[in-house]
Amino acid sequence: SLVQLRESIQILEARYGTSVWSMFQLRIEMRRFYDALDYYHEDQHAVERIQDRYDLLWSRFPVLLEGLDGEHLNDIEQGEKILNQAFAELQKQEPKVFGELKENPAIATQIRNAIEPHLATIERLTLENYHLNNEAFNRGDAQIAALQQKLIFLILGLIISGSLLLHMVVKENRRNRYQALHDSLT
Repeated sequence: SLVQLRESIQILEARYGTSVWSMFQLRIEMRRFYDALDYYHEDQHAVERIQDRYDLLWSRFPVLLEGLDGEHLNDIEQGEKILNQAFAELQKQEPKVFGELKENPAIATQIRNAIEPHLATIERLTLENYHLNNEAFNRGDAQIAALQQKLIFLILGLIISGSLLLHMVVKENRRNRYQALHDSLT
């Protein structure tokens, strides 16, 4: 029963799900940056907003590339490669976002066109990561349920064995007591 309990604790301690949150945050920030560039054509005083969106988007990549959340992306084919390519492209756009964009609004279209293919791949990677983690959760839940069922049977077997042993001890005690009080010589 202790082995079963240890196995279920290991399954529960497995780190799942945070990469899903991180990937969704990356996807959201990428979409917001993309939309801010689109909005820039209507309001060219929104350069600070675009720069803030760029900073937020930039900060999401190291979490996935260097942190523990990125370990789950290694299970997805080319997951790390897709992130590295998108991050490299974003870094190439930094001089444009913080320099040229203020003087030349047409640069916003160039930046959008450069990150647009990566937006689609990040969205695909996000969904794949979600499905992979969802399967892991379901697999973990099924394993825990099976372990709990085994644990219940083990405990029931222990209770039944203990009850039978107690019954045999009490029965033997009664027989010994009877013989002690009813000696065949007396």
